[in-house]
Amino acid sequence: MPPTPERREKFRLLKKGMGQTFGRIRRAMAAGLVPERADVCAFIEQSRLMTSYPGFGDDAYGDLLAACDALAQASTTQDGPGMAAALKALLALQTRCHQAGGWGA
Repeated sequence: MPPTPERREKFRLLKKGMGQTFGRIRRAMAAGLVPERADVCAFIEQSRLMTSYPGFGDDAYGDLLAACDALAQASTTQDGPGMAAALKALLALQTRCHQAGGWGA
């Protein structure tokens, strides 16, 4: 069953917030800094919420949550290479899902 217009709007707003949070994480990493823990936690929380929305790229949700878990673990230990690897995985997922029309692309 396709998502209702109301759910699409809620999802769109969630994605907008995720984009802002993810952008801050990416900018920090690009500058050689450890992202703010609050941004990492917010992005993971937003990702978990996003995966509760059926019909927006469900087939990638497991991979997204695994990449978020890797980011959380690397962030907790301040493992720069681990965070970089998780970020790379998240960017690849973002590209894959947006090209496929998932995640509200």
